[in-house]
Amino acid sequence: MARTPTLARTIIEAAPTATLARRSAKPVHLDDAGTLTGRLVPWEVQAEVDDGTGRYTESFARGGMTVPAGAVIPVYAGHSVDARGRLTRGPLVGRLDGAESREDGLYGTVVLADVPAAAELRALARTVGATFSVEFEAEPADGTVVRTGIELDGVAVLTLPHRGAYAGAEVLAVRAAPDEPNGDEEPDEDDDGDDNGDDGDGTPIVPPAGAPTAARAVIAREVQRALGRVARPATHPLNRFTGPFEFYEAARASSSDELPLLFRDAYRSHRDRVTVARAFVDQVTTDNPGVIPPAWLTEIFGILDTGRPVINAIGTRPLPPSGMEVDWPYFNGDLHALVGEQLTEKADVTSVKVSFLKASVPIKTYAGGSDISWQLIRRSQPAYRDAYLRILNAAYGIVTDNVVGDVLPTVPGHQTVDYDVAAADPDGSALKAAVFQASAMVQTATGSPASWVLAATDVFLAFGSMPAMVASPYGTQNVPGTATASTLDVNISGLKVTLAADLAPGTAIVSNSSAAAWMEDGPFVVAAPVIPKLGEDVAIWGMGAFAAFVPAGIVILANTVVAADQAAGTRKKTAER
Repeated sequence: MARTPTLARTIIEAAPTATLARRSAKPVHLDDAGTLTGRLVPWEVQAEVDDGTGRYTESFARGGMTVPAGAVIPVYAGHSVDARGRLTRGPLVGRLDGAESREDGLYGTVVLADVPAAAELRALARTVGATFSVEFEAEPADGTVVRTGIELDGVAVLTLPHRGAYAGAEVLAVRAAPDEPNGDEEPDEDDDGDDNGDDGDGTPIVPPAGAPTAARAVIAREVQRALGRVARPATHPLNRFTGPFEFYEAARASSSDELPLLFRDAYRSHRDRVTVARAFVDQVTTDNPGVIPPAWLTEIFGILDTGRPVINAIGTRPLPPSGMEVDWPYFNGDLHALVGEQLTEKADVTSVKVSFLKASVPIKTYAGGSDISWQLIRRSQPAYRDAYLRILNAAYGIVTDNVVGDVLPTVPGHQTVDYDVAAADPDGSALKAAVFQASAMVQTATGSPASWVLAATDVFLAFGSMPAMVASPYGTQNVPGTATASTLDVNISGLKVTLAADLAPGTAIVSNSSAAAWMEDGPFVVAAPVIPKLGEDVAIWGMGAFAAFVPAGIVILANTVVAADQAAGTRKKTAER
């Protein structure tokens, strides 16, 4: 059977006026909101038409189609012609929101309703593309006709690709039977439910030329039956997919908000059915404590190991291998008096008695421990024993650091440099001079300049917040030092200032590791089972002693130390500590 793609579907009866449909090949635009915009009909583009009574060439004059004022133009999901030549429409899916006459044709915007058919149409338009087809009333014509003064009756959105020869002016040119409503009549028994009017691939089927008008519908229907392309009414939106893979491809090509709309009605029906059947009771966590275990973190907070800033600054040495005190010899004479000039030959040279004195400090023991039950050791999570030893280790460091911090400012024989941290020093020159002088005094006493500065919290804050101090990343030219809050690094005249929070308020000390040291052995962890009590004795312990080898090498910034009666003994600790 010959095919003529440029011809439209066949009409059986002729009538003074007919409902015609004209398709524009220009694709529509689908935006993210699902609105369709495109050309409804082109101007001055000719197309060959067969309306069942004859063939003619049709075109629209510029402005030849208009939209009636105040009219609501319906939009259908496609339309076609059945074997009898009747125009049938798809479901109503929206309305024409606006129309505009442009240079090349009439353009319009279609707003789709929130119905399943519109969601399906939107998904297909996004996947395979779509074009508009307009419906209008007109009289049959002969030869060539130019349409003018035509009013738009309806719009259909066609999603099947069109392969006609007349790009831009494809024509369906169909009309309704004169005495039957458009698309409302049920198909005849031998109609097989088919209303496509083509061979299944979008190309119109045209019976042989000259065939009797009454036989044309029968021929077209029998051809479709032979080809096995008789349409079947769909009972579910998924029926149009041949399998899961085809559905997956269509879903992937569509936007994510279209699939819920496609099956919304089916879901609502199911939801209403199950919720009406019975009322659901609430199940919440508070009613089920047996299946809601407590969510414990495995990290123990509050164990702060601040280290030993004072001991780390002055340095450590190992204890001697035996004894419970540390003894060392030292020289306390005047080096300037030991050697002199021999005035004449054979004259007596300078001879001064040299003695080495002895100094000693007792070795003290620091320890702490507990008797931990085996049940607590085996059943705790996080492990109690490990956490307990972490706390003991931090406590050992704090206690021994406090011992050195208490005695260091009170060492007999230390030197002082006058500097009042509370006095006005806007450019930091006085602070720089005091630290420089203290370093020179340390050099004289020990043979090496100062290597560290210790400051109590209040003094450290005063140094760091001095206006003359700048942050180290910004350079150090023409400034007494640097102070960086992000790292708490304070540097004065090249010497790093260490924050020693447990020093007595107002304390600032300048020295090096040759002047003093902390000697210790430990700390050690010891453990022993206590079988009668099903427990384990766990303790941490160590021995240490502070030694000031060269007291003159310890320089205190004067006027920053608290009164002698407060600093001479051990500092008062609060009950909470």
